[in-house]
Amino acid sequence: MTITPLDPCDLPALGEFFREVGASVPRENLDQFSMPRAAAHGPAVGSLVLKEGGRILGAIGYIDIPLRLSGEGTGSAGTIREELSRWPINHFLAAECRGRGLGKQLMEAAWEGAPCLLAIGGTESSIPARDKAGWRPLG
Repeated sequence: MTITPLDPCDLPALGEFFREVGASVPRENLDQFSMPRAAAHGPAVGSLVLKEGGRILGAIGYIDIPLRLSGEGTGSAGTIREELSRWPINHFLAAECRGRGLGKQLMEAAWEGAPCLLAIGGTESSIPARDKAGWRPLG
């Protein structure tokens, strides 16, 4: 099994994989949130897929968002720095692959290159995968 960035020609196979795992992802959302693309000074989108023998068995998408953080400083506004934050989305794994650490591997692969990950909510299977990967809630 390998984890690789989604090739645009695999978009129809990703749509089929989502249907197989019971995810309702309309075609326009598939294009918007799975197709790799970058925007100057704004959000970028990417997807990673777990494949075996050409078949997609898992996927995780992400949106890269520039995040402005303020810290302690001597001025009234403190110091401001920009960090890349990554918001994982559409994290799914085929049922026959669960319980083998593959969801965690997908999450860790999505984390590469981003010092800060963001999430709002999750599923019964994605939240434990995030917990095992070292996520911690803020706020």
